[in-house]
Amino acid sequence: MSVGSVSIRTRMANGSTFVDLRVSHPMESGQRKDKSGLVIPSWYLTNMDLYHNDKRIGALELGPLVSRNPAISVVLNGGEVDDVIKVTWIDNRDKVGEKSATLG
Repeated sequence: MSVGSVSIRTRMANGSTFVDLRVSHPMESGQRKDKSGLVIPSWYLTNMDLYHNDKRIGALELGPLVSRNPAISVVLNGGEVDDVIKVTWIDNRDKVGEKSATLG
């Protein structure tokens, strides 16, 4: 996965939809130093929004203390085959992205 990309896995069971997100992002706090002693600049996700069929159902505020390549899981009430789950994100360098998956 490239920086900022998201892998979305979904499964439905017992009237609920389970959504697992794996985000590829370095999540640097700006506190670490490289091998030569230079500070590694901060670079982290600031916001993520989750949508179900284009309706925003969740918002996350993230920051520099979140681990590298975070994994996020949510459970939704309901969900049907062919519904669309979408996640959008932005980081502190104003890089944005989005990814969608169809329930199946």
